[in-house]
Amino acid sequence: MVYPTSVSLAFCPSTKILLTCPYVLTYPDAIMKRLQFYLRTSQIKRLKAIAKLTGAPVAELVRRAVDEFIQRRKAAQESNHHGETEEQGNE
Repeated sequence: MVYPTSVSLAFCPSTKILLTCPYVLTYPDAIMKRLQFYLRTSQIKRLKAIAKLTGAPVAELVRRAVDEFIQRRKAAQESNHHGETEEQGNE
């Protein structure tokens, strides 16, 4: 669970996503593990600009982006699965 103490909004023009970013975050129930990966220089520049604008750390922005990606994929899979079930029932 995330407990924001203050929230600001940021719009990322390149992705057309509106972000809500807490300034201070704590994760009392979360167990996090370190993960290393490579990003393009342009991605890092954009993330740093959003971090500066919102006050949220770059790592938090990446965690939020990953969460959003997972939620979108899950919703798409559920939608596809639901659609297949309806199509099978109409045959």
